[in-house]
Order: sequence, then structure tokens, then C-alpha cells
Amino acid sequence: MANNKGAVVVLAIIALAAAGLSGYLFTTDLLSRNEVVEYSNLKVVAVWDSLKKNIVNNPNHNTDDDFLVEFSNPYILDENYVSVITGTRFSLPKNGMYKIILNILWTGLDDGDAYWIKLLRNNTQYQYFDYFVTATPTAFTYKYTFSSVFVNSTGGDEYYEINAESYASAFGVYENEYYNYLSIEYVIQ
Repeated sequence: MANNKGAVVVLAIIALAAAGLSGYLFTTDLLSRNEVVEYSNLKVVAVWDSLKKNIVNNPNHNTDDDFLVEFSNPYILDENYVSVITGTRFSLPKNGMYKIILNILWTGLDDGDAYWIKLLRNNTQYQYFDYFVTATPTAFTYKYTFSSVFVNSTGGDEYYEINAESYASAFGVYENEYYNYLSIEYVIQ
């Protein structure tokens, strides 16, 4: 009986390792192919794997407690759907519905403070990616946001930015590509 339990444990470890490896290989393959990938009714059109804090590109969001997220290392898979305007700004030129996914690790969070992570359209709040309040006292100064929003683009002169803001405390982005990425998917009708 003990031999069977050991075999089950070994098989479980192998299965978990294979699942993790296949997820990693899928992501690596997606980014290295540099081509449009369609699954279900979504078409991946852009991925950025490097995100950081930017306080210089927008006069309205230029402090350590109210800033824009800068995207770099872009993989633009289809320029008909996404256009990069600046390191903090992009547009969605094709009419239709988009899914924007943000994964980001925040650092330097303070006790009892409120934080807002917003998608701006033409410098106006459009959607929330996240809102959270840290505990008092907080045991952690990091928080991970894994969120998505849907955007109905009219394909006009609209532009989008990601704004991070706190009630009163400076905070930032943990700059490591293993934690942070932004992706945009087009919803196929």
C-alpha cells in the first residue's frame, strides 16, 4: 500500500510539472511567433511584457501617487487592431469590442491607503482594472493585479492609457517581466 501512495505522489508531481511547463511553452511560443493567434472568439493582437511607472508623459498624472503605466517590449501581432502612440498611450483603430488584460505587481504600498487602477480613454476615466485598500497595519507592501476590462472601440481618434493612483502615498510598479504584462484581444463577432 505504501508503494502505491508513493507512485501516486510521483505521478501527481509529474502531472503538475507538465501542466506548468505546457503553460510556459504556450506563452513563450505565442510571444516568439509574432503572428496573430485566434482562440475561441478572441484574437490576440498585442502583448507587452515590460511595464513600469511613468510620471513624465502626462501633465495630469505626474506624481508618485498619480502616474501612468508605461509599456515597453511590444509584440504587436496585428497593426490593424492596435496602434502604439507613445510608451504610455495606444489606440484601437478597428471598430469593435476588445478585451484588455493587465497583470502587474505593485510595490511600496502603505498602511490603510486606497489605490485605484484605471483605464483612461482620452484622459478621462473609462473603466476600473482594480481598486483596493491596504490593511492597517499591512503585512505586505506588494499587491498583484490580475484583471481585464472590455472596451467598445469606435475606431476614431480615441486613445487609451492606464492610470495608477493612491489616496496620498507614493507607490510603484515592481519592474520584472515575470510578473507584469499587458495584452489586448479583439472579440470576433
